[in-house]
Order: sequence, then structure tokens, then C-alpha cells
Amino acid sequence: MRGGSAIVLYGAGRLRRVFRLAMAQMGSRIGDADRNLRRMLEMADDCRGSDLVCFPEASLTGYSLDPERASPLGAGDPRIMEMRSRARETGCAMAFGFVRRAGASARVSHAVAGADGSLLIYDKTHLGASESAYERGDSLLVAPAGGARAGIALCIESHVPEVSSMLRGMSADLILYPHASPIEAARRVDLWKRYVPARAYDNGVFAAACNSAPGGGILVADPKGRVVMEHSGPGDFSAVVDLDLPARGAPGRGGGRMADADFFSLRRPEMYWPLCADPPSGALDR
Repeated sequence: MRGGSAIVLYGAGRLRRVFRLAMAQMGSRIGDADRNLRRMLEMADDCRGSDLVCFPEASLTGYSLDPERASPLGAGDPRIMEMRSRARETGCAMAFGFVRRAGASARVSHAVAGADGSLLIYDKTHLGASESAYERGDSLLVAPAGGARAGIALCIESHVPEVSSMLRGMSADLILYPHASPIEAARRVDLWKRYVPARAYDNGVFAAACNSAPGGGILVADPKGRVVMEHSGPGDFSAVVDLDLPARGAPGRGGGRMADADFFSLRRPEMYWPLCADPPSGALDR
């Protein structure tokens, strides 16, 4: 085995389907996409049988506040296409990050390569104060991935509740939070426990975070906000967990009991206009 791995079984129920998710904690070498690709493919091999493998933010190029140091890739780069081919060959979707060349600018991007040969790319829409060298994207992404609908929110975006709520509104049943944070793994996981389970609980989705090494850290929470997988050890590591997702065509989330309530469905978006740049017509006259 190359690096460590663990498997956790999480539930099974009526009108459900088991979805095998693999979260990778991986150290990338900045600017060395060839080396990083080899390591990603090795780790993906260790997770064979999974429906989706998620790698950290900018795993393919490595993450740097200086985009040029990461050697940005074009969307059609052969190494991105290799990941796409491997997803199709193995029947396992792969979510992976890279610094992307976008004209004269660079973006922090995350791709979802589907088992059907599809390739969707998300550009980070919310940038930290230290990421001024990057251009932000302007749309969110929910991608079909191995039978789930996976939303992507990169690193600092996990701190913006509206991003997760929008992804749920776009029919995500799983939200991925890939990070590239230098924070030591135990502290990283402790920080995640303060809000990632809340994102899962409030939106009625599974939420899964992974961080690049040597910082590291992995955490998965279920729709009730319970942590079902965590890892805070050093080095490259893959955690595999079987998630109990609602079957397609099953009755909607929630039920008559408060314990089964779908809190997301109770929202009244027309009341939340102060969160928007422009209030709806007539709102200020009420």
C-alpha cells in the first residue's frame, strides 16, 4: 500500500443507495504536475471500487499565492485529460484541483472527471485577501459524480454559508470542501468540526473536507451533522466511507417528526434580500 488508507461503513436503509466516497490527503510539489499526476493516480488505484475520489485544492499543480510558481495549466492540458481518461477507465469519478491559465489571468480551479467521460471545471468564486493574484470565477458548480450530485466549495468558501446553501439549492446531496491549508492536521480538523457539520445539518447534505499535506486533515459529516469520518495524521492518506444517499426517485427529504425535518425547505428566500447587492423592487417601501 502506498500511504495509508481506512474504510468506514456508514449506514444503509430503505429507499437508499450506498455511495462510496474516497477523500485524499496528499502532498503536492508546487509546479510539478507530472510528479503530482503520478501520485494522484497511485492514490486513486488504492481507492479502486469507490464512486468518487476527491483530491485537495490545486492537487495537480500544487498551491501557491504566486500563480506562476504553480505553472498554470490550460483546461485541455494532457495531464488533466489523463485524469479524465482514468475516471472513465475505472468507472470512478475524480475531483481534483489545479491552477488554471485563463487568458492573461490565473484561476484556482477544481475539475470533476466523470466515469462517463465528462469533465466539468469549477473556478473558485470567493478568494481570500492573500489571493489577489488570482481571478475569481462567477458561477457555482454541482456535478454528477458516480450517482451523487457533488457541489464544490474550495477552502475559504467553506466559511461562506450561502455558498453551501446555493449548492444544496442546485440539488447537491454531497458538498466537497477541498483545501490547501498549511494548518497542522489536528488543528485543521478541530476547526472543521466547528462549522462543516453545521453546513451538512442546515442543508441536509453530506459534507466532506480534505486538506493537502503536510498540513493535512480529512473530515466527513452526515446530513444530521454527525462526524462519520475524521483523520488528522501526517503524510499522504486516503479515507474511504460508504455514504447512505437517498435513492433517485425516493420521497423527498424530511418527514412529520422534527427529527426528520428538512430545514432547508423551510426557507423564505424573499426575506433575505439584504444579503443581495440590490433589493427586490419595492422592498424598501414596506
